[in-house]
Amino acid sequence: MNPAGPLPSKGTRRRRGRYLLLVVVLLGITLVTLDARGGSLFGPAREGASEATGPIQRAGRWLSTPFRSTWHGIRDYPRLKEQNEQLRDQLAKVKGDKIRNKNAQEQLDRLRQQLDISFTGKLRTELVRVTVGPYSNFTSYTVTIDKGADRRLKVGMPVVTNAGLVGRISRVGSSTSQVELATSPNFVVGVRLASSQELGVGHGGGEINRFVVDKGISLDVAVNKGEAVLSSGLEDAVLPPDVPIGLVDRVTPNDAERTQQLLVRYAVDFSQLDVLQVVRWVPPR
Repeated sequence: MNPAGPLPSKGTRRRRGRYLLLVVVLLGITLVTLDARGGSLFGPAREGASEATGPIQRAGRWLSTPFRSTWHGIRDYPRLKEQNEQLRDQLAKVKGDKIRNKNAQEQLDRLRQQLDISFTGKLRTELVRVTVGPYSNFTSYTVTIDKGADRRLKVGMPVVTNAGLVGRISRVGSSTSQVELATSPNFVVGVRLASSQELGVGHGGGEINRFVVDKGISLDVAVNKGEAVLSSGLEDAVLPPDVPIGLVDRVTPNDAERTQQLLVRYAVDFSQLDVLQVVRWVPPR
């Protein structure tokens, strides 16, 4: 005989198991419903779990951040590379536009400077640009300009800037011309002193970078430093009258010939020749 009483049968145990399972399920449904409705039954437990696992979660996020950043960088690299290339192209264009605009403004300023030349009087002129020439030396004493017979330019026509005499055309091609500079020792022209109206003859000084007046100015003529020297414009002269050549820089008396030699600083800077004007005037034959 079993002192604890008779053992339950298998059918009885099954019924108890189903009953307990049903109770557990109903209890679970009830608790979930209460929590979903805002009940505070699990609040403390949830907060405690959150506090307990918070450091672990933060550590996980900290450890995973470099990997996430690396992955995003790899994924976004083609797009970022394309954007950088577009930005570089835009920057280059802005820089190019700025340079072109500045260059265009400088050219416009140079052109404007040549529009009003008082000493040419009623003589017509042709605007030209230097294409080839010695900008900083005086070895060839010539420059090439961008117009020729196509603009009816002729040998002998004077070439000037608003500052004064540059030279004269020595050869004409179909679309270009060669200009002999006033610096050439072979460039000979009659001159006149502005203050005294004394006449003389001068020529280019070559490498000394001075125009030399060595004929016609007698010792009796008072010549001061800074005296303006112009083309004489006499009959059969190679230049029209009153074209500025430069200012007297030095006066040297020649007692043997009873004359004075004048070194004249050119009015034009021959190292900066760019925009010029050809005077439509041909020396008489």
